Amino acid sequence: MAIFYLGCWRARVGARFHVQVELSGLPSDLQTPAAIPVQGCVVRIFRGDSSLSIGDTLAFHVNVCRRDDRIPCGPAYMLYDEFLRARYLEIFLNGTPPRLEGLDECKIPPSPTRKPQIQASRLAYAVERLKWAFH
Repeated sequence: MAIFYLGCWRARVGARFHVQVELSGLPSDLQTPAAIPVQGCVVRIFRGDSSLSIGDTLAFHVNVCRRDDRIPCGPAYMLYDEFLRARYLEIFLNGTPPRLEGLDECKIPPSPTRKPQIQASRLAYAVERLKWAFH
């Protein structure tokens, strides 16, 4: 478990972008588990460069499943029903806008937030490594 957990932290720290997006055009009534295509408008940027701005439209995939699905080992999945009710999504992304690759971890905030809901600093990563090293 520690290896997966630290791998997630490493992926967060290495991600090119960390954003919150307002979701649009969510597909409904899909077979799950699946990586579904998602579009959204950037409302907050916690990490990024000049290639991404507030108001830009992005496209990426999110892994979703239903409670009774048998999901493969590996990527993290979000519950499909919760995802359909979401208006905003906080996610780490890699690639070149507007088509990006979403990392496995994401969170559904009730509204855009001033601070990230998912921690991703190098200091936080180092602290977590130390916790697991002495656990």
